[in-house]
Amino acid sequence: MTSVAILTCWPDDVSVGSGTAVGQRSLRDALSSAGFDVAALRTSRFATSWPGLAARRIAASRRPNLRPFAAVLGIDGEGWRYASKLGGRYVAVTKAVLADVLRYEPQRLGPLTIQADWERKSAERAAVVIAASAYAAERVRALYRIPAARIRVIPEAFDFAAWRAMLPRAERGPIVLAVGHLYRRKNYAALLEAWPLVRAARPDARLVIVGDGPERERLRPLASATPGMRLAGHIPRAELLALYAGATVFAHPSLQENFGISPLEAVASGLRVVAYAQEAVAENLAGLDGVHLTADLSPARLALLIVDALAAGTVAPARHEALAARLAPAAVGRRWRVLIDGLARSG
Repeated sequence: MTSVAILTCWPDDVSVGSGTAVGQRSLRDALSSAGFDVAALRTSRFATSWPGLAARRIAASRRPNLRPFAAVLGIDGEGWRYASKLGGRYVAVTKAVLADVLRYEPQRLGPLTIQADWERKSAERAAVVIAASAYAAERVRALYRIPAARIRVIPEAFDFAAWRAMLPRAERGPIVLAVGHLYRRKNYAALLEAWPLVRAARPDARLVIVGDGPERERLRPLASATPGMRLAGHIPRAELLALYAGATVFAHPSLQENFGISPLEAVASGLRVVAYAQEAVAENLAGLDGVHLTADLSPARLALLIVDALAAGTVAPARHEALAARLAPAAVGRRWRVLIDGLARSG
């Protein structure tokens, strides 16, 4: 069996790793479905402070034993210090595209900027660079100056059937759900500003935002200003699944995504989705029944779309079979198999 190593700076804990934690788990699932023996190695820790950055720099210099592996996949710059020594076995997996994130998180300059440069170096030294969407691939090309011929798009794997099987039985209610780490780029302030207008039209509606992060304190006053809002923070998985099973609408005003996993969870749950027409999200959701993508995030427009979606009710999951087939772990795994076998032949 061919062995593949995944080098990462992210834990599998969603409360820390956000969508990247989910993405690297789905990567393991896809590789395993393709018959690879997968070893996930957390070789450093993503830094949010200067001391953390110094610790990551030291950890990044300690190269693990990678001789047994046919391919080494470095997530978000991991392995950048020794990528060139791995030759054609090293693949840069740009789940974050940190240089793109910087546009939306100016308050996090410093450690984020330096780690974006490490991600750029990993991409420069890789045999091939993987992006999860055409949007992300274009940002890698433009921001890291990587030739398009060295970039491949392989989407995140998402098992619609397995997700639906986990959902509990629940009665749907007028719940609007949002799920994501509370980064500024997720733009939950726009949703909170629209909420009084939603409540004026639907006094029974409730908004639940699941997730935590650096924007929590800024959002808290907005959340407490109007009834029917709840910043739930991070919650147990069973509670999250119950919300997906009991909600009617999923709201996703995020300004920047490289793929967008939580809207897929919503689609698989049968929710109607109101989302910003961001390019990576649109690649998966545009044209789907029950999905409304909008470039207008004004409170009046966002409220109108949510109220209409609440009135329309949920969506039959069978309408999304083509998307489910494209993102199935086995289908994504086959794309990884072609890529990694190709690296072995060229090496």
